[in-house]
Amino acid sequence: MALTSREREEELENQEEQAPPAETAIGEPEEDDEDEDGKIYNPLKLPLGWDGKPIPFWLYKLHGLGVSFECELCSDSYRGRKVSSKNLGIQLTIGLR
Repeated sequence: MALTSREREEELENQEEQAPPAETAIGEPEEDDEDEDGKIYNPLKLPLGWDGKPIPFWLYKLHGLGVSFECELCSDSYRGRKVSSKNLGIQLTIGLR
């Protein structure tokens, strides 16, 4: 059954009138469980993800971020094989010039 635009607007108005406002307890914020002002619980000192929260431990282990590699060319220390390999590639291209 197709409704006209006027009927749709009336239906929306009726739904808004019938729906009671969301009630929250006194003193509690309306937000989710996230505390943006508070400290983030990070006992393992894991790196932070794009959302500002620590990445999961399994992802930390998967990317090998617990292993530290030292570059023999620039003597810097890198956490993770991927970052270390990227640095090595950059150092080799600089050295070949």
